[in-house]
Amino acid sequence: MKHLVTIYPNVGYSTLTIHCFISTKVEKVNKPKSKDDDEFIEVIKINFEKLLQLIKNGKILDGKTIAAALMYESKFWEKHKKYVTRKTVI
Repeated sequence: MKHLVTIYPNVGYSTLTIHCFISTKVEKVNKPKSKDDDEFIEVIKINFEKLLQLIKNGKILDGKTIAAALMYESKFWEKHKKYVTRKTVI
C-alpha cells in the first residue's frame, strides 16, 4: 500500500482525519467482516477513466471519493495509464 492523500473534511469543528491509500495487490474476500454492526461496504469495480467521467458529470458527489480520485489522477495516472488495460479497475 502507498499513501495517496490525507483529507481533513471538517476543519474548524472536528478532528476527523481521512487517510487514502493505493493498493495494487488485493484479492477478493467472499464475505468481508464489517467493523461495526451498522457499517456496510459495497465494492464497485469501475474503469478509472469512467470514474473520472462520473465525477465530471456530477454522478459521484462524495467528497472523499472525488478528492482521492483527482489526487490519484494528478500524481500517478499519466505515468501508469500506458500500462493498464481498459479492464483495469481502481
